[in-house]
Amino acid sequence: MNWRAWLMVSAFYALTLLASYWVGQWQGASEQQLKHERQNMAAIEQLLARSQQQIDAANQASNALLKQMQSRAKQDQQTTKELHDALAKTAANRTDCNLPDDVMQYLYQARDRASAATTRSTVNPVPSTRQPAQ
Repeated sequence: MNWRAWLMVSAFYALTLLASYWVGQWQGASEQQLKHERQNMAAIEQLLARSQQQIDAANQASNALLKQMQSRAKQDQQTTKELHDALAKTAANRTDCNLPDDVMQYLYQARDRASAATTRSTVNPVPSTRQPAQ
């Protein structure tokens, strides 16, 4: 083999090694990029799962609040009806502000329920200022 053939074989071998090296580098970089993309996707999926859990919890709280509001509205309607019926019995006496004891008791109870409803979640609810007549 002459020196030109040996030089060409050596150059071919060197180029093959260099090309193999660069292909390996490119493939390694691609694998690293794929690994990072998979990690990012996993993090996004976890974030979406946590967000869905928070949405579900908010919906449950909203539904519970709606039920409480409906119950409260029903109680308010019943109290209004009771007061209306009690006041209708003695409409003539109210011209002199003479209200029967049961009407005053309903008013005190309604005030206490309203106070309890507005301060239910606090430690010290608003105290009653008067007691209903016995």
